[in-house]
Amino acid sequence: MGISKIAVFAGAALLASTMMPLMCTTSSDSSTTDVKLLAAGICTYGWPSADRAAATIRAAQPDAPLTNEQWSQWANSADIDPTAVPLSSATVDQVDQVLLAAVEDILARHDQLLVAVPTEWVLGEIPVDDDPAWTTPNDAGVVPADYITNWLNLYAVDPTVLAAAEAAGVQDCASEGRLYSACADDSTIGTILATIRHMESGNNYQAQSPNASASGAYQFVDRTWANYGGYLHAKDAPPEVQDAKARQHVLEIFERFDNQVSTIPVVWYLPSAWHNDALMDVVPDGNRLTPRQYQARWLDRYLVESGTAGEPITSCGGATSADGTFAFPLPHDAVTAAKLIRPHHDYAAIDIGVPLGTPLYAPVTGTVIAVFNTTVSWYAPAGGSCTSGQCSKCGIGLHIEDAYGWEWSICHMSRNDLHVGQTITAGEPIGLTGNTGHSSGPHLHYGIRTPNGVAVCPQLLLSALYAGNVLPELATLPATGCTS
Repeated sequence: MGISKIAVFAGAALLASTMMPLMCTTSSDSSTTDVKLLAAGICTYGWPSADRAAATIRAAQPDAPLTNEQWSQWANSADIDPTAVPLSSATVDQVDQVLLAAVEDILARHDQLLVAVPTEWVLGEIPVDDDPAWTTPNDAGVVPADYITNWLNLYAVDPTVLAAAEAAGVQDCASEGRLYSACADDSTIGTILATIRHMESGNNYQAQSPNASASGAYQFVDRTWANYGGYLHAKDAPPEVQDAKARQHVLEIFERFDNQVSTIPVVWYLPSAWHNDALMDVVPDGNRLTPRQYQARWLDRYLVESGTAGEPITSCGGATSADGTFAFPLPHDAVTAAKLIRPHHDYAAIDIGVPLGTPLYAPVTGTVIAVFNTTVSWYAPAGGSCTSGQCSKCGIGLHIEDAYGWEWSICHMSRNDLHVGQTITAGEPIGLTGNTGHSSGPHLHYGIRTPNGVAVCPQLLLSALYAGNVLPELATLPATGCTS
């Protein structure tokens, strides 16, 4: 279980740390340590804080944050002569200086991968996958993998660590799920532009790339700048003109791609990488970061800029669970909590009354396995009734199957934007509510069936999604008690 596995498992932990109950899945080598690392609720990608990591080392080892060997290795990096100032006579400030120098060195050598810090700290190096060093207790009786998991949790939640982070102006890192599903619109463009300026030029409107024609605060290449405002190069234009061009470009991204905040850095950095995983992890010629790395660091900065501007970060589409698996199927303000505990009339399901044309969002990540297209209401006064043999009770609707064989049904829509075989992500817009099929008034019919075809009550799941609470395990949803 080398650094690559730790990065994957510890990075996945944030997704399971808030709303969803932890569902542990062992890796291919069935290592119990891999499962333990899932408990570390902290992101390992993004742009970690050296100050926060140094404070974490102190929290993990309050009595002896440094060994003599580590002092000798990194003291010079902190402008301290280890032969003249041994660890035994070092002041607290000197120890902190060396801790910070050590963390910065480790992060620099491992492309800012946070988990490399505790790994090197406890092992002195990063062993290859399946090396027994990961699970072999050291001389102090500490299992390295346990130390790493505990260290990451301290980084995430320890009060002294968080206080150090706050003092250093450090924000949470960008693997936070809500950043990747955050929604952008015209009201947030100012924050988006501030983020781009910071990332591209450090807010320098006269910046000039040494290796390309890119210039100005947003580093527009001349071809994209296209003599905007009558200026040959972006750096020649005053700030307000550069801002106007950047605003125009962001709006074009919204129109051509989508309104996800996470899309903007990818398209700005390498448009061809958008929805192309093969390119997301390749460093483009003349650059130092992959699009994924740039995106994570960009989102870190967006979080800072949003906080400065006092702007809330809201999700595009439905409010998703922390791991992105489930989503509330309606806009939050379209319903009340009381509507989500009402029984269904004849079998395990729920009917939620909402106005005609209310946006609908995919309730789960999965594949569309059935689509129904009955456009009339059985109770329409103008002869719209039909038998189940002639049309679907569901009206306009669909069934979605998740990766584990559970099936979700959405019925009585007025518009369905999906087709059979389409893969969708929880929270994506899928259409509008309606009054089609076996429906006597505008509402959403929402149902869940187990892989064995047993209908279960969705009320508890919907209520938890609506309130932002920990979600119940699907297997615990009852099959009875939700009908009148």
